[in-house]
Parts: sequence; C-alpha cells; structure tokens
Amino acid sequence: MIRMYQLVQRFMKQLIMNWKLAGPKRLLWAAPGQIIPRIFHSILLAVLNPTPAQNLSALDQFFFLRNNNLSNIKILLKNKRAYFNYEIVETLECGIALVGTEVKSLRAGKFSYGDAYVRIRNNELFLIGLHISPYDFGNINNHEALRERKLLANKMEIKKLRRKVDEKGFSLVPIKIYSKNNLIKLELGLGRGKKLHDKRNTIRDRDQKRDAQRHSKQDY
Repeated sequence: MIRMYQLVQRFMKQLIMNWKLAGPKRLLWAAPGQIIPRIFHSILLAVLNPTPAQNLSALDQFFFLRNNNLSNIKILLKNKRAYFNYEIVETLECGIALVGTEVKSLRAGKFSYGDAYVRIRNNELFLIGLHISPYDFGNINNHEALRERKLLANKMEIKKLRRKVDEKGFSLVPIKIYSKNNLIKLELGLGRGKKLHDKRNTIRDRDQKRDAQRHSKQDY
C-alpha cells in the first residue's frame, strides 16, 4: 500500500512538472483515429521503471532529459528591473566564478541586483554591481560584496554577443540566478533599453494583469 502511494505521488509530481513545462496542447500527440497522451508514457517509465536516458526512444529521451533538468533547477532570485528597463531579445546561460562564501550567501538568498550589468572585456564576460552579502559564518577570508565576477560562457557565444552590443547598441543584464544540478548559474539577457512610453505600457499591462487575477479570485 505504501509502495502504491509513493508511485502515485511520483506520477503526479512528474505530470504537474510536464504540464507547466510544455502546456496542455503539447502534451497530446494525435494518431489516426485516437489521441494518445504520449507524455504519460515517459512519466510511467520514469516512475515505474527508471531507465538510463540512452536506452529510451528519441521522444521519451527528450522528455526524460527535460524532466531531469527541470527538477534540478531552483531559482534563487529574478531581476524584475531588467524586464522593466529593457526589452530582452535573447538569453544565454552562464556559469559564475565564485568563492565558497559567495556560494553560501547566494543559496541563502542574501544578494541583490541593484544596477548590476555585464561588460565584455578581452573577450570575457564580467558581472559588475551584483551585491552578495558577506557570509554570516565566514572568517577573515570572506568575500567583497561588490567585486567583479567573471562569467563562464562559450567563446563563440561571447563573440556573437560582442558583435550585437557593438553594432546594434544592445546591453547585457543579469536576468536571474539559479541553482542547476547543484551548480550556480546566471541567465544573461541581451536587451534594448525601453523608452519612457514603453515603461508606461509595461506598468499598465502589469496593473491590468493584476486586476484580472484579483477579479478571477473574487469570482471563486
């Protein structure tokens, strides 16, 4: 009985995860004369008979890897100001060169973006202005809160970003910091600065969305 409860619990967790990831329209695959919820197959494989990803079919392997990546991601903090001040047209996942006390402070949520931005120097990415509070239980070797931190990314990706920044006047801003497979990652955004009327439209859309959510709650 306990085993069945655990299987049902794991099944529902996987189902909710895929529903949020792909949406209801992409969870169903149409075959002649019937609609088969293909996603259930990969969920059952993961729950009832865990199998190495390389032994799965192409479709099941796709969902297997997506599920694993999603379940191992924990967002530490989003930079809301980035989407307010910039129109983000492209994103890139980067690693961050950190010291031990910085990792502990980040996991504890003791950091803030402020006016943080990213600069390209000598074909390398540097995060500037991110405030990471000193670790509470650190010693004299504790880190500096506002030091520049190197971002780790593919050299070709950095060259593409540099070209767009130099030629089209884009800016590089941190979008969010998260933990992925127990490693700290940063999502870098390539953005175009919004004008005043664009910011007003953003505020209006946000207020309308908030009002709609409030009314929907009142209806229930």
